[in-house]
Amino acid sequence: MIGIIVTGHGRFASGLASSIEVIAGKQDKFEAIDFPVGSTNTDLAEELKQALERLDCSDIIFCTDIAGGTPFNQSVILSTHLANSKVISGTNIPVLLEALFSRTNQTASSLAEILVDSHQSRIQVFQSRSTPTNISKLAGGIGE
Repeated sequence: MIGIIVTGHGRFASGLASSIEVIAGKQDKFEAIDFPVGSTNTDLAEELKQALERLDCSDIIFCTDIAGGTPFNQSVILSTHLANSKVISGTNIPVLLEALFSRTNQTASSLAEILVDSHQSRIQVFQSRSTPTNISKLAGGIGE
């Protein structure tokens, strides 16, 4: 099974991990590594290394928030020392869910390709098909 490490600025990783647990339950071979204010590159690198040791997987995907940010850069540096790893950026809940549920019988490389192909164009804008209602008529809340 592919190990998945989610990391990002602030409490990005633990926030996503919390949402994943609510939606899909506790996940095996999954680590969330935050990069809180006051942490250094060295602190983050050490935490990522420890997560790799806990996962003990031959294939690893690092799911990061922003390409070029410290969590991304530290993941890239670590990935250069691993035979079967990939680093992706732009991680969100749908990306993580797909990674977790699609990782069986995949390699890090094939899973990264699946994630990029299926989520590159998934940002959506809600388009109402009805006439706007005066907000004061919604006093009881939406749906009442």
